[in-house]
Amino acid sequence: MRENVLATLIAFAANRIIGWLHFRRLRDAALVMLPMTAGSLLTLGAMGAIGIPFNFFNVAGIVLVFGFGVDYGIYYMQSRRESSAEGAAEALRRTGGSIVLCAATTLASWGSLILSHYRGLASIGAVLCFGWVFCLLATILLLPSLIDVIERPRARKSGRVVTDAG
Repeated sequence: MRENVLATLIAFAANRIIGWLHFRRLRDAALVMLPMTAGSLLTLGAMGAIGIPFNFFNVAGIVLVFGFGVDYGIYYMQSRRESSAEGAAEALRRTGGSIVLCAATTLASWGSLILSHYRGLASIGAVLCFGWVFCLLATILLLPSLIDVIERPRARKSGRVVTDAG
């Protein structure tokens, strides 16, 4: 089990470093990690709630959730960076459809494992389905809202009117 924890920590750290290398701002790198972190924690909670065991397959699933969760965060944050003056909602309007499409194709592919007669594969399929749904929700609901909350005080101080209420 110690190797599972180590693999999880390495995956988390590697994603954090890659996010920082790309965005070059600690705040943006942390925000990129938000969908992955929230999605992974919610997935672990769902696993516990419905009795999915924390085994070798499911740890691998959580690491895969890290990869896709951070992807969704990167897609959104890159759009946000390219149109920072337009606001968080506009960035979501521009990339939200692509993020949802990406999540849907991934969910369809990995979700098919739920139908496996082999319990380990069915289990990882369930974990991945939970993970992608939670990462998607965190990306399209939590991330833009948090960015709006963070940037609103700055806009008030600078005298800029915030019209990004949706």
